[in-house]
Amino acid sequence: MILHQKTVCKSTFMNSLLISALLLLATCIPPVYAHPHVFVDYGLTFVFDQQGLAGIAFDWAFDEMFTQMLVEEVDLNHDQLFDSREISKIKTGAFDNLANHAYFTHVLVNGQPYPVTEITSFHAALKDGQAHYSFFIPCHVHAGKIPQKVSLTVYDPTYYSDLSLISEKVDYRGPIDHFSLRHEETLAQDAGFPQAPLLPDGIILEFQIK
Repeated sequence: MILHQKTVCKSTFMNSLLISALLLLATCIPPVYAHPHVFVDYGLTFVFDQQGLAGIAFDWAFDEMFTQMLVEEVDLNHDQLFDSREISKIKTGAFDNLANHAYFTHVLVNGQPYPVTEITSFHAALKDGQAHYSFFIPCHVHAGKIPQKVSLTVYDPTYYSDLSLISEKVDYRGPIDHFSLRHEETLAQDAGFPQAPLLPDGIILEFQIK
């Protein structure tokens, strides 16, 4: 059974990506003076295997200004596509440094912090003129007869990026018929993250073997 609940001078390529990285990650200015420069709408998919939760797949959709910067600096043949070489440059110049901030993703498994230390399957694309990043965060949690609880929130602690969850883009993938699943969307604080800013969304996932 699946239940869904909701409670509430011309720069070089690397120089431009450094600017974007600074916008995303700058920590030298105290957060009280910071305000968002990059806006991201994100969706996520909880990916299951035969044992339980395997991880979380994300899709980040960027604002027009960030998209324009990437297109101008990366899509040099103006075909509105990112080829493998361009994607590699994007990952190196404007994504990999997010590892220092756990890719803005904070996870609890049964109330205990789960360290987000790696991602796989990174891809960048243009969809209807909007830049998207997709990637997968491994998070292995075996299912049993007792419900397992996974809570998460996504936010930039430096306040330079604003990340907003799109409710209709929370999904499941894999052999989900083997499990009883439910998720709830709420505030980050109510999901177990008292240190989070006031606005970020929180998600609570519970699952067990049928």
